[in-house]
Amino acid sequence: MDDSSNTITIEKVISAGLSGQLMQPRSTRHFFPFSKFQQINYPLQLLGRESPQDVSEYLAKINDEECSIAFEDWLKEISEELEFLTRRKEEVEKEMSELLNRVKNVDDYFHFF
Repeated sequence: MDDSSNTITIEKVISAGLSGQLMQPRSTRHFFPFSKFQQINYPLQLLGRESPQDVSEYLAKINDEECSIAFEDWLKEISEELEFLTRRKEEVEKEMSELLNRVKNVDDYFHFF
């Protein structure tokens, strides 16, 4: 989302969860690149599972067009994730190849003597 007013912050997610207000479908689904891990300091007891929430009322209100748009958005997001993963896989394979070459060079160096 480019508009910072549409940015979903952890505070918005927590507020929505505590108030019982549903957010837009898939608005809280994020893909986190795993090349950079972040440590999140948040008490585990606050992440506890509450009783299931009935969303049938929401689903009954969604029309075919909204459903179609949601599916299209979902497919686009999945495609973007696959593209990212493909690029990341190529990067990791290159890193692995370079590391193996370094190890081989070190091994060759020590076997030379």
